[in-house]
Amino acid sequence: MTLLNNDWQDMFEEVKQWHQKGIEGDKEAVKQASSLMAKIRLKVFNNTLVDAYHGSIQALQARDLISPMDRLDKANKGLKALDRAVAKEPDNQEIRFLRGNVAFNLPEMYFHRNKTAVEDFEFLIALYEKDSKAFAKETYWKLLYKLGAAYKNLEKETEAKAAWQKLLSKTTDTGYRKLLQDEGIF
Repeated sequence: MTLLNNDWQDMFEEVKQWHQKGIEGDKEAVKQASSLMAKIRLKVFNNTLVDAYHGSIQALQARDLISPMDRLDKANKGLKALDRAVAKEPDNQEIRFLRGNVAFNLPEMYFHRNKTAVEDFEFLIALYEKDSKAFAKETYWKLLYKLGAAYKNLEKETEAKAAWQKLLSKTTDTGYRKLLQDEGIF
């Protein structure tokens, strides 16, 4: 596929679709996203969102590597790209979603990034609470759940319970109540 100056946006939308499938566990999708991203990055410079997705894709690639050292190296490269993207555009909710979820999903004992996840999730939760049209309410609920889990990973039980209490007061999804009960939290 030849990449013209104006058709990278269509390819970028395809990258996002492959990226989502990669998040869901599809290793081949991660390879597709990475391959397309490499083509985009040859033509597109200084685009913070492209850089953020590149960082997230690197983290997904790290997940699928066998060597622990290669995993660590690739994940750290992805995190650095995401951190740079947030530094450039701290109010970009898509970038905050990417970084927050990557930071949350990495093992805390090796990466120590739950504090970053908390920062991004709190930013997004505040955004939704200011403007409920910012994203779907189901996403808001998921963010509250993950915020509580990130706090728990940081051994901040009071903050974790506060996030989960807020979730239970806001959600109509009974699955969260059952999940928290099953985990022995409430």
